[in-house]
This record gives sequence, structure tokens and C-alpha cells, in this order.
Amino acid sequence: APLVHVRSRSEVRPGTWHFDYDADRIWFADDPAGHRVETSVARCAFSGEAIDVVIATLVIEKYAIPAQMGAIGGQYPPAGWSIHDCEVRLNHGTGINMGDRWAVSGCRIQDNGQKGVGGSGRHLRLSACEISRNNFAHFDPGWEAGGAKFGDTVELNVLGNRVVGNLGFGLLAEGDVVGARFDGNVVLDNAREGISSTTASGGVIVGNEVRRNSRGSSPWMWGAQILVRNSSDLEITGNIVDVAADGGNAIGLIQQECGSGPRGRYLTQRNRVHDNEIIFRGAVGQAGCVADFDQASMDAGGNQFDANRYHMPDTTLAHWGWGGSEVTWTGLRTLGQEANGSIDSILPP
Repeated sequence: APLVHVRSRSEVRPGTWHFDYDADRIWFADDPAGHRVETSVARCAFSGEAIDVVIATLVIEKYAIPAQMGAIGGQYPPAGWSIHDCEVRLNHGTGINMGDRWAVSGCRIQDNGQKGVGGSGRHLRLSACEISRNNFAHFDPGWEAGGAKFGDTVELNVLGNRVVGNLGFGLLAEGDVVGARFDGNVVLDNAREGISSTTASGGVIVGNEVRRNSRGSSPWMWGAQILVRNSSDLEITGNIVDVAADGGNAIGLIQQECGSGPRGRYLTQRNRVHDNEIIFRGAVGQAGCVADFDQASMDAGGNQFDANRYHMPDTTLAHWGWGGSEVTWTGLRTLGQEANGSIDSILPP
């Protein structure tokens, strides 16, 4: 059971520890009788400059890797690594940090201090992994913590993973993400958004099961099971989206001031949200399209919700946000959305 590292001896409580580096002494409050007490100083298990490395069937644990770096991959991962059927756990920062042409499959990536997986580059593939209970060190999720985060990627494929119970986001891609595909993932009970795509273009979010993420207070469209922010030309289809009765949102499109990139201004435009199953378990939660910057460009941006199937206890509630307003089903259709959509009061199990 990992203890949480605190900054001073005065902060030490049960479940925490402090390293007095000057005195070379560790302080903790829990009774060590009958337990093995371990600490780590080795930075990472596998890093360096070698390309096309294969790592398989190993347990990789308890490395003192800093935040945003991987126990596998280090800070600047070289190209072409394949990681298969490993268990990566209890490392202080990130479990696996992916680079160009990396493939990670069949791994259990659990109980890492900051996040399970990170990565950037071209042609990344993360498939059939269990990514759970990451961020034991309680990094701020608003900074970066949770299941898996990718940035500045081209042709990212995140396929068939199970992402459960991370203290932060489930799956996050942000920063000039081109052609990302999130397909067939099960994303449950994470503390923040389930699947999130920011400043991305041309991606697909399809066939995922996204439930009970970001429970509790979720103002505006934050805390969505699927969140698209300042991204364009994404298709979101065939997903099961389940909002808990005590909080969270469904599928949200957000536009904020995010500057410009290689393809111009980061705006939320031409996104298609269709043929999803969307469940509101209670009176809270919304789906829709909102902005706190340049509302006019978003309204004229061609974002479209259609042919989605909604289930909720009370079909008269304003479960949609559009154009700065909360709207009912009738109001949403008046705005030209969901011409082929449907609502009912039958909640699936």
C-alpha cells in the first residue's frame, strides 16, 4: 500500500511520509510492525536511445520516476518500442511514457502515483490494457493526473482498454491531436471526464462505454462523459453514455479562448454527435454545445447532434445546453438539433 509523500515533517499523518533529504531520514506515522517498509531512489526501469525495443511479461514497480515521465520510457522515449503483457504499478510518476511508433497492449497499469500512461508523437497504439486506480500520490487532476494522457499526436489509436477508478481523467488527448481514434474502450468511475479531446482535429470516438465519471459537482459542461473542447471535424458515434444521478454531464462540446495552432484558430466546429445511447439517471447533467468565447463562431460552426437516443426519468427537464441557455427537448429541436433523435423515460439497467 503506497503512502502519500508530503513536503514537511509537520504534515505527516497516517497514510503519508516525508523524506528529510538533508538528514537522509524518512518519517511516517503508521506502525511498521509486521510490514515490509520500502522506498525507491532508482529513477526508471527502461529508458535511453535504443529504438525498436520489445518488453514483455515483466512486473515493473516502485520506481521513483518524476511526474510526467515514465518508469518505462523515461522523459524522452525513443521510437518503436513495444510493451506487451506487463504489469506496471506503484511507480511515483507515470507508468509508461510512449513515443513515436509505440505499441502497448495487454498490460495492467495500476496504482501509479500520477497517471498510468502518457505519450506524444506519431502512430501510437494503446490496446487491451487495464488502466486503474492511478494518481495515488494525489497530484492535481486539473494540472495532469489520472488514467492516460496524450499530446501532440498524429494517428493515435486507443482501442479496447478498460479504464476504471482513476483519480483524475480517464482518457485525455490534447494539444494538436490529429486523427485520434478512441474505439471500444470501457471507461468507468473516474474522478474527472471519461474521454476528453482538446485542440484536436479529424478524430473518431466510437463504440465506447462511458459511465459514472466525474460524479458530484460538474458546473457548465465540465465533467462530461465525453468532452470535446476547441476541436473540429470529430465524429462521436455508437457510444453508451451513462450519467450518474449524483453528477456529471453526457456529451459536451466546449469552445474557449485557446489561441491558434498549425491549422489556424482552435475552434469547436463541424463535430458530429450521432447514434449514441445517452442515459441521465437523475435530474442533473446535460448534453450540448457551449462557449465562453466567440459564441457566434460556435453557433455558426456546423456542430450537429442527431439520431441520439436519450433516456431519463423526467423527459420535461432541460437536459441540454445550447447557445448559452439550458433548453428542453422541444427547445433543442427548435434550434435544428436532433431531427431524428428520440427521448423516453425508460432507464436501461
